[in-house]
Amino acid sequence: NTIICIAGKIEDSQVVEKVKRYFSKIKSARVLKKPKVIERQTGPECLLKERKTDQTHLCLGVRVYNLFHPLRYAQEILGIILGGMMSSRLFIEVRERLGLAYYITLRPKQR
Repeated sequence: NTIICIAGKIEDSQVVEKVKRYFSKIKSARVLKKPKVIERQTGPECLLKERKTDQTHLCLGVRVYNLFHPLRYAQEILGIILGGMMSSRLFIEVRERLGLAYYITLRPKQR
């Protein structure tokens, strides 16, 4: 898929002409079927790695919607609200208010 964003003072006809000129040689491809998910994990798992450091790094994973699920965009927005940036709810609560962590983030990763 391609998204073309146009900004500035340009006529519609110029946009169409330029898009045709720059994209006309791109050939359509057949849509590939998405591969079936192979579940490798059968239950909860825990992996601990010890290092000589004064810090603790914690990574917690849970299943999320896949790349083709209709709610994937809502999931992305929720990830941004909860842990996307310095103004996110997790960052403010866990780092700023409670002082429990230096860095915190939340990112849904679809496969």
